[in-house]
Amino acid sequence: MKKRAYFILFLLGFAMMFVVLHFRPGSGYMDSDYYYANALHIAEGKPLEEPFLWNYLDSPEKLPHPAFAYWMPLSSFIAALGIWLSGHATYFAARIPFFVLAALVPPLTAALSYRITSRRDFAWVAGGLAVLSEYYAPFLSAVDAVAIYMLLGGAFFLLLTFRRDAWKSFLLGVLVGLMHLSRADGAVWGIVAVAAIFWQTREDSAGWREFLKRFFLLLFPLAAGYVLVVAPWFYRNWRIFGTILSPAGSRALWLTSYNETFVYPPEKLTFAYWFASGWKEILGKRLWALGVNLETALGVQGGIVLFPLILLAVWELRRDIRVRVGIFAWALTLFIMTVVFPFAGTHGSFLHSGSALQPLWWAIAPLGLDKIVVWAARRRRWRIPQARIAFQGELLFVAALLTWVILAGALGSLTARRVFWGDTEVLYRNVESFLVARDALPEEVVIVSNPPAYYTATGRSAIVIPDGDVDTVLAVARRYHASYLILEKSSLPRGIKPIFDSPESFPSLRYLGDVNETTRVFYILDP
Repeated sequence: MKKRAYFILFLLGFAMMFVVLHFRPGSGYMDSDYYYANALHIAEGKPLEEPFLWNYLDSPEKLPHPAFAYWMPLSSFIAALGIWLSGHATYFAARIPFFVLAALVPPLTAALSYRITSRRDFAWVAGGLAVLSEYYAPFLSAVDAVAIYMLLGGAFFLLLTFRRDAWKSFLLGVLVGLMHLSRADGAVWGIVAVAAIFWQTREDSAGWREFLKRFFLLLFPLAAGYVLVVAPWFYRNWRIFGTILSPAGSRALWLTSYNETFVYPPEKLTFAYWFASGWKEILGKRLWALGVNLETALGVQGGIVLFPLILLAVWELRRDIRVRVGIFAWALTLFIMTVVFPFAGTHGSFLHSGSALQPLWWAIAPLGLDKIVVWAARRRRWRIPQARIAFQGELLFVAALLTWVILAGALGSLTARRVFWGDTEVLYRNVESFLVARDALPEEVVIVSNPPAYYTATGRSAIVIPDGDVDTVLAVARRYHASYLILEKSSLPRGIKPIFDSPESFPSLRYLGDVNETTRVFYILDP
């Protein structure tokens, strides 16, 4: 394909981000609020510390505490670049770099499609699918890891098409390092990279002796590229936590339900605690997670209509190293998000992790469509060139329609979209005004469902509502010196619901009143 084609796809991808912006002017979920809050600190040159706490898994002693004890830092650093370059500490400024990253996905997908199929029409269709992106459209321009992960994943598969062994291995290591800094599960792409080098070296070697020599030699530049990227971050973790990885991730292994992500105290999360839940519960939850993740594979990664086309293309290209590596990477990701982290996987992590593979699926889907078109054309005596154009256009139309439905439906109605995506910020500012009117001091901490959002909206330190009951709330209030409890009707843990339903029945909490008719505010008498 010509450079002009790639540039056109980039412009279309960039324009699509403004369409999404029209529907989604704000954040809308905690992950994005978290990265944005830390980006503000990075842009201002502040230490990597958080005056808020969204889980207790790393058991911090006080606020502020070390940043990125659970999520990885790359998204915040990229968002900080947008804030620093624009000179504006706004969410829109933070997401500007993500517009560019998201716009690079369509030309990269087209390039990957062309390298695999050598067909310009397929490359155009693949690029068009990446522009529209269906279920991923709402997340690509957000301050999050989706656009980064998708771009790095596409680059990973594109790099496999080149043959310079040592440099390719080194660059694969760099990509894996960046993926790890984007998402904690990005480290598993190191296993994918080793598998890719193994298969490719085996195909290119005359015998086992030559293969083993080349394979082990290529592992060194792979490791060097990875270490070059992650070493500074591991060193920072070692200085703060005493390990290269935060303890929060290891405790997440022993969850028995999603709500335990917010458990307090976190020390209860051990192998013995997990094992005591029983094999029936352990296996049952993982079978449930498998079903949910397979639904995500069909509806999100497969885009419903693309799924059978991708399967046909995978079968046709089953000997292609990029497709084989892609299937292996998908299966490995499914295993981790089903067996190792089933609760995170079913609450968005499998969707986010799968974004790295999306350029490959978009790249080969047009081939699957073409197989169906050629088969049908021969049976019905259609003219194949005209039939191809017609069905390729119809596929893009269906993708555009699905994207529109997802944006308009998932993000609220057209008339209410700004209220829907700005409601958390507006609510928290109203709550803050409510507190200030009742003489709340600036240093007093609140307990709330979305601490990063409360902090970015008001500047006040906040900690998350723990999984537990009123005694658990009082325990975290004592440890982190919290003075106020804010309960939103739409996000109440089961053990906390009685407080909302009977606000004047708890002697340790003074009911102050309601905000926006959906949120109740309490003063904690026994902090």
